[in-house]
Amino acid sequence: MTASDRINGIWRDKTTGREFHAGGAMVGYLYSQPERFERIPERRYHVVAINERTGRKDYLTATPDTHAACCTILSKQTPHKDVRKQLEEAPHA
Repeated sequence: MTASDRINGIWRDKTTGREFHAGGAMVGYLYSQPERFERIPERRYHVVAINERTGRKDYLTATPDTHAACCTILSKQTPHKDVRKQLEEAPHA
């Protein structure tokens, strides 16, 4: 694991409650005041297809993945009549 792997992600400032993605000027604060910040676990999603006529929901992903990866999967799906495809947030482990 590299230093950038440890820094990359979503962080919360404990004093203000603001959330931010690590990068740029914020990296200096993370190193200089580590007690002030806490890492937020990244949300995971499933891509689901819902049949509008029957209400049946099918999971198009076997395991939850990041928002970016699921959006890529969603963009590659062919549109079909009466089928809505969307992201569904997976429960936290």
